[in-house]
Amino acid sequence: MAVLAQVWTLDELYDYFINGYCYGAYDRKEHPALEGFSPYDRFHAGLAHSGSRAHQKIIYDEQFRILTLPSTLKGTAKVQPSTGVRINQQDYWSIDDSFLRPDIEGQQVPVRYDPFDYGTAYAYIHGHWVRCISNHYNKFQGHSEREIMVATEILRQKKYLFSKKTSSKPGEIAQLLKDAEQ
Repeated sequence: MAVLAQVWTLDELYDYFINGYCYGAYDRKEHPALEGFSPYDRFHAGLAHSGSRAHQKIIYDEQFRILTLPSTLKGTAKVQPSTGVRINQQDYWSIDDSFLRPDIEGQQVPVRYDPFDYGTAYAYIHGHWVRCISNHYNKFQGHSEREIMVATEILRQKKYLFSKKTSSKPGEIAQLLKDAEQ
């Protein structure tokens, strides 16, 4: 006898588990650690006792998103006049040509990269974050850091098996990712 598994979309899972169970059933049941109160009751009692603390809210905006992205081990990268900044063996150039300014060339600037879009990074220049794109943006855009690492390792293993001990080129990595998607 075959058992059919139901496949849920993320939206369906969210509606059922988060809205249905977490904030519907579990949230309203008495909990022994809360001395017979439900999490919902304790939460609202806490709000009544100490207020909502609106000044503590963190706004989820582009600035917050960039600040939560990882950086390199050093945290900064040197701005090279012709190639931009190098982050994790990848060159990135600012989309607004901020790197062309003579006062920024050769300077160490704070950098961040997007681990879920290997084609995008950010550099902090003159008080604001500037979006930068990889010199292989069309190949890496939308691919995660993990995907690139796995593809690079597969290519290394293939080359090792065929006695070609050379580094993997971005075009080869992009072709492997394209083949994997198909």
